[in-house]
Amino acid sequence: MRNVRVDISQLVSKLRGLDLAGLSVNERINKLVDLKIHALPILYENLTAEEYMAVVSELANVDASSALSMSMHLYTLWGLSKRHGVQFASTLDDVATHGRLLGSLNEPGLYFLAPGQLTTESYPVKATRVDGGYLVSGLKKFVSLEPFVSFLPVYCMVENYSGNDVGVISLMLRKDADGVSVIHDWNSLAMQDSHSNTVKFDSVFCQDEFAICGEDSPISSLSIQGYLFRFNVCCVYLGLARKALDLALNTAKSKRPPNGLHALARYPGIQFSIAEMLISMGVMEAQMKALCSDLNEFLSHGRDVDPHINSSSLVAKEVISRESEALVSNAMKITGISSLSNENELSTIFKDIKASQFHPPQRDVTYEILAKQALGVISYKQRWM
Repeated sequence: MRNVRVDISQLVSKLRGLDLAGLSVNERINKLVDLKIHALPILYENLTAEEYMAVVSELANVDASSALSMSMHLYTLWGLSKRHGVQFASTLDDVATHGRLLGSLNEPGLYFLAPGQLTTESYPVKATRVDGGYLVSGLKKFVSLEPFVSFLPVYCMVENYSGNDVGVISLMLRKDADGVSVIHDWNSLAMQDSHSNTVKFDSVFCQDEFAICGEDSPISSLSIQGYLFRFNVCCVYLGLARKALDLALNTAKSKRPPNGLHALARYPGIQFSIAEMLISMGVMEAQMKALCSDLNEFLSHGRDVDPHINSSSLVAKEVISRESEALVSNAMKITGISSLSNENELSTIFKDIKASQFHPPQRDVTYEILAKQALGVISYKQRWM
């Protein structure tokens, strides 16, 4: 693997040999922590995008739910270590030494908003300024691996904000802090074992020194988390698509149609479906190669915002979502009705791959961002007209 260190290649080989089938979520997470997967961005200084992709996509091949949920911790940790490593040195050490996990930071979802347009009533988490810090109240939804998370980075809308930005800050909360509780509401068809429950905050105190991005900085200074989030989900679903392709190839080579004398691979219709899958995979691999290059360049500099990688990460996320779904559909067509059986791996991949289109920003917002950027349409006062 190009741009991947030998010891990370060896780590990928160890992942490939993992058998997580039949294990509880707790047992799976412990195995990953034993391999030090949870501390990847800390243990490997100057981690490249190709190295991250190699690990996360292989983990997705082994177990999709574990890959998506653990990688939500990983990309957040990666962003913090790159831009806030000194400030949160003790937190990073706690993660590496004791196997603590972070909740996903994601991005604040402030599309097409200008200063003064956001209100505390519309934002899910609020922060009230008090002596020495903030009191935080609200709901943080979809906290991946919630039962195992110790730290909760969160975006908050500041009450009575009087600055020049939109009034959103980011704070690092502890899950064991007073006022933190869990709503066990994860009941998803896809990625069932990610345990992405909602966490509730009731006047949770956060000291000033645990502000990831305070009132004196624009929230756009945390754009790295959004870029890494998009790259991360691309890695997960790329790994799932690779697994579906391998399953389809094996089926085509070994399975015969009813009353047929030859394997499915000998029939033109199957060959056409395989070709479509190979084209989809080629498109995804090329898109990820370009995004890896962009991301490596961005990470090597100290910029907070990069319009180019903002666009390329959105494009990659959309391409991976669309092409991976198409590839899995072709794999199921080759396998036939047995692909709908709960015993068939493709039925699980089919459900899991559907989650790709729901990671923010969703398709309509992605299209709007890309088009308005290309057209030079600025919609700060009114979004559409």
